[in-house]
Amino acid sequence: MNTRSLCTVFALMAAMLFLTACRPPAEVSLDRQANGTQVSVKTDQALTIRLDSNITTGYGWEIAECDDAVLKSQGEPEYISSDRGQKLVGGGGVQVFHFKPAAAGKTHLKLVYRRPWEKDVEPIESFDLDVTVP
Repeated sequence: MNTRSLCTVFALMAAMLFLTACRPPAEVSLDRQANGTQVSVKTDQALTIRLDSNITTGYGWEIAECDDAVLKSQGEPEYISSDRGQKLVGGGGVQVFHFKPAAAGKTHLKLVYRRPWEKDVEPIESFDLDVTVP
């Protein structure tokens, strides 16, 4: 390979690295620390929220508020046990919610932590997020 070809290859590699570095991430991933904040999610990005949970005690996170014309839930939340899948009573884990922007707009996303059969009982915790899809 001659010097000119080698320079062309390096220039193309540098351009690809630059373009990759400038591209927004395909996923915006948030946890409890984002509670009460605002986030902007582009239409080609996914929004993932991970919250500590202990479903073995009956408590779990659920969506209480979200305009699905702006932000659409991608199925049921995933539960990842911290005790390697044994689901021991008292053993905690993380619930993972996946969302995909549906259209430009703004929505308030509210998740609540409660027992689903206790309809008249206030949730013991909530997670609030203002989401903008530009």
